[in-house]
Amino acid sequence: MPRDPTSPPTGIPVDYLDTPEYHRPDPIRRLLALATSSAIAILLGILAAIAIAATLSFAVIHFTRLLQG
Repeated sequence: MPRDPTSPPTGIPVDYLDTPEYHRPDPIRRLLALATSSAIAILLGILAAIAIAATLSFAVIHFTRLLQG
């Protein structure tokens, strides 16, 4: 049901909750996150290199066969 344009605006009640203060993670956890993200980056690089090598080898084999026959 639409609101009358001349009526005062109505608000939405909001509950405010206290939250705990932010604490930085300890150095061990930060080093673990760094090591984990580095390992994921290395694995993705390896997978990309394998995909590129397979594509290039397929292209070389295909074009070599075209030249031979």
